[in-house]
Amino acid sequence: TPRRDAQGQPRPDRLPSLDGAAREGDAVVRILEGAGYAVSHSPPDSLAGDVFARLFARPCRILVIAAHGIHAKCAADGGYRSGVVLSDGLLLSAAEIGLMETVPDLVFLSCCHLGKIGSGSDDQRLAASLARELIDMGVRCVVAAGWEVRDDAALSFSETFFTHMTVHGAHFADAIFLARRAALDAHPDCNTWGAYQAYGDPAFQLRLNAG
Repeated sequence: TPRRDAQGQPRPDRLPSLDGAAREGDAVVRILEGAGYAVSHSPPDSLAGDVFARLFARPCRILVIAAHGIHAKCAADGGYRSGVVLSDGLLLSAAEIGLMETVPDLVFLSCCHLGKIGSGSDDQRLAASLARELIDMGVRCVVAAGWEVRDDAALSFSETFFTHMTVHGAHFADAIFLARRAALDAHPDCNTWGAYQAYGDPAFQLRLNAG
């Protein structure tokens, strides 16, 4: 949630709230819990410390991130960083995910909202760079939005994808295809259906009732 100044107005140096991403996250939580997964969920106002604590608390098979992202931005030390924006100027990058006790099987990245404050081409580079790093470190499958997505169509995609992966035991490639088709059929007036890039093993399946 963006901070406000003394007059109650949003501070211009703060990223806008992602209410649609929050609804998308809640929907994914419901689907995963309904499929028997134990879910650890960081709400939108979570501090970076809470996010990292949940990330390292126990092994996880699925990691879902819906947030703002930045690509190759110059940091205070002169270096360039890409990742998901957390609180207090901290980022969640592939390096932090690589420190988890067990690398997740599936990572779903909906951190393309940089398009609202910068160049859409940065979104594609962010998605590709994070996905490549995650696959290299052992993640079986990665879904990453390559450009800014519309909230309603993104919700259709996410709900369809996770329902087929966790409830029906679909192969990764089939779940991606069905999710794209659902988003296109329900929202043909936008290109969100094509935003999600898929990386990894097309035949990968999640075990049903995984716990």
